[in-house]
Amino acid sequence: MNKNINSHLYSLLLRLGDAYLEKEQFAEANEKLSQLIEMDPDNPEIALSLAKARYGLEDVSKESILIYEQALALNPQVEPLNANIMQLLEKHKITFNSMKKAPARNEVDKTVQNEAVTSTLAETSSDDARRELDKLLWNYDFDSAGKLAESSGNVEKALVLAYKHLYSGDSKFSIRNKEDLILLHEAMTEINPDDSFSTFIDLSVLKLALPDNYQPPVKSGAEIPDKDEYEFILGITPVEDYLDNQRQEQCEENPVVNPNQQRVNDFFKSIKYPCNGKRCVLLINIEHVNRSNSGIYSKIDDKLGELLNAHLSSLENHIFAKAGNTYFSFGKEPLSQINLTVKILRSLEKFNNAASPEGKVCLSATLFIERDERDNLAVLFECGNLLQQARRIQDRETGSLLLFDRSFGSQNPLEEYFFLKAGPTFRLNPISEQQMIEVVWRRGLESATEDDPYTIGDLEVGRKLASNKGNSSFLAKNKQLNRIILLKALTPFRAKVLNKQQALRDDFYRDIRRIGRLNHPNIATLFEMGEENGVIYYTREYVEGHTLTEMDPQAPDWEFNLANYFVKIAKALTYIHGQECHHLNLKPSNVFIGESNNLKIADFNIASFRDEKVFSEQFRYQAPELIGGGTGDAQCDIYSVGLICYECLTKSHPYTISKIITKDQVGKKKIKNLENQNGNFDDGWSQIVMKCLADKENRYKDAVTLMVELRELQLRLLSTEEPLEKSTLQPQVSPV
Repeated sequence: MNKNINSHLYSLLLRLGDAYLEKEQFAEANEKLSQLIEMDPDNPEIALSLAKARYGLEDVSKESILIYEQALALNPQVEPLNANIMQLLEKHKITFNSMKKAPARNEVDKTVQNEAVTSTLAETSSDDARRELDKLLWNYDFDSAGKLAESSGNVEKALVLAYKHLYSGDSKFSIRNKEDLILLHEAMTEINPDDSFSTFIDLSVLKLALPDNYQPPVKSGAEIPDKDEYEFILGITPVEDYLDNQRQEQCEENPVVNPNQQRVNDFFKSIKYPCNGKRCVLLINIEHVNRSNSGIYSKIDDKLGELLNAHLSSLENHIFAKAGNTYFSFGKEPLSQINLTVKILRSLEKFNNAASPEGKVCLSATLFIERDERDNLAVLFECGNLLQQARRIQDRETGSLLLFDRSFGSQNPLEEYFFLKAGPTFRLNPISEQQMIEVVWRRGLESATEDDPYTIGDLEVGRKLASNKGNSSFLAKNKQLNRIILLKALTPFRAKVLNKQQALRDDFYRDIRRIGRLNHPNIATLFEMGEENGVIYYTREYVEGHTLTEMDPQAPDWEFNLANYFVKIAKALTYIHGQECHHLNLKPSNVFIGESNNLKIADFNIASFRDEKVFSEQFRYQAPELIGGGTGDAQCDIYSVGLICYECLTKSHPYTISKIITKDQVGKKKIKNLENQNGNFDDGWSQIVMKCLADKENRYKDAVTLMVELRELQLRLLSTEEPLEKSTLQPQVSPV
């Protein structure tokens, strides 16, 4: 016996253990003798007595098997016990080989805790048996699962009960008897939620099977008695002294709580989240790639875990929890959760590119969007099942992010922000399966920056210049030609719509090809179009400079230069219309003055690159008939030229001057005549501009006529003669 052991307590425990064993009170004997073996692990008599107590309980757990082996190794002469134990094991169909040398008790505990030693009792490994049990449960073979669980522990037996209760479809079957309820509860206390995510799945289904607010009965002798209680039981301490000691201890000490049960309680408290309305449950599992295929969770580096912790805890209006290598995030807005997960995936991809094969990590994520007022645990259980399946099918390179939302229809609102594609079909539970949606997370155009460009073929796409709901513009570089260009790309949602509608797709390619054939010094050249990784784009000449409306009226020869630019616009339109094209998107931001004062027209109205709705900037430069739903023609471009010219001369938009606020007023309110506006410009402008803004019957029929009159004005401005007189024939101005 260890010299440091309290000899009085040791003696009391030994007397109590022998007394309980003699009376065949095996549970009480096991409790006292288990404490004794902790004190004196190599004592053959105590090992033998403990083995008898376990045998009396018909305990065939892994720990008990090791105790039997230890007792027989320390007491080889006790043949009857050996025979009885063998009979017990055969009853439970367990094979057994005696150990030649008994390990120390602390080594036994360490072995059991870490599951580092393969048990000699099982015909198959515990991992294989558990996988077989899960397979039977998910195939509704509850009878076979029950038979398999008979030779297993409480957890496996309880799981069979829970799955049968939840998913058998047998309305007559329910967990009502006291023994089954106790089994479910005790099985939960054996599971540590910190071990791995698979243990959380087990906890969830057991908790779901238990009635709400279930309270287990209090067991007699559940708490470990202390020395005073032993002395009281043996008649050494008078009853009055014992009761006084008990009252004092109850005032001073907190009740003893099973540490594992406390972890379970804390975990379920941590995942409480309001069940009303939409909830978004994000689960992220991270593990080492080289261990993923084996199905074993490998502990990740602490620093990596801390980094993931920091990322998830940074989400606003979310709650956060963890089980093993799996992280939970509960919230109401999926955008922030998806953005964060995509950011983590992209960071991990960079990490993996620099890591050794053994150091690479793999992330699996599922986002479950729940809109019904179901219990959080039911949602988590289904989301957890999706995550388990996602781990098995992903590419193992870096990871995946899968979404599930029962309300997804033909159009998913998230498609406006992310490129989504149909994912695999997974089972939410043993009786229900659903198709997932995969987020294409690998770097796209939207994440491109000047310091970290996105590559498409020979193109390096840098910072974003502008964007709207339909498309975005980026500064890019052709690496082969070392040329700066502009790239315009459809948003993922618009690209998906385009790919689904063949007629729209045909219109898009027709427009692009038609514009691509244009070759004029005053038109920004379209270089190429293409598709890559769901990105539909085209590139054109990049013009760095200023717009017409930014010209300074106080600059020398301002009016002459303005006329010169509009002559170039009319000349370009003459060429465009001659090629059976129309611009239909002329506005100041699409007319650039670059180096050497060279003017360029850009950004034609291309199918799919135009917004379906007419927004303020658009209708303020479009002809009334185009706003009304017309297809557009040369006269629509001429109307837009008139609006731009009016604004250049007055420094105010004609609609602002005329108090035209909405597109519904276009065509109903008249534009105030240019000649009545203040400005230091020739009267000849008014005749030309107001004719551009006239109704279709009195508007310029073609850009050639407009170009001729603009050249005449330009010549007049160049000469020393008096400015052109106001026309006696005032055109009919289109009510706008």
